[in-house]
Amino acid sequence: MVINEQDKEIRQRLEDSECKLGLSMPLDDAKARAGQLESEATALERRLILASGIEGIQGFRQRWSLHGRLTDTKKRLESLKQGIDNRKKDVEKDEPAQSSTAKRWFFW
Repeated sequence: MVINEQDKEIRQRLEDSECKLGLSMPLDDAKARAGQLESEATALERRLILASGIEGIQGFRQRWSLHGRLTDTKKRLESLKQGIDNRKKDVEKDEPAQSSTAKRWFFW
């Protein structure tokens, strides 16, 4: 049970750090990081499909491992995107809103 709690804590820390990266990293770098995580998830999905052909306990272990890594990667990607979205919301709040009744100056 202690190991399971440690795993959950480590996974939560990873997700939190990805979210913080999304908030603090330059936007272009954060988008590149998201692309990197997406390609990693795609590669893991492909390997999981290939591992489905392996029989016996070895195949089960490989599928189990790949499934866990894929799940973790997707959660990290989701956290990173959430951090990027939160940054965009903060930037929009900081910018002054354009009023529909802005002053108009007419010089005749």
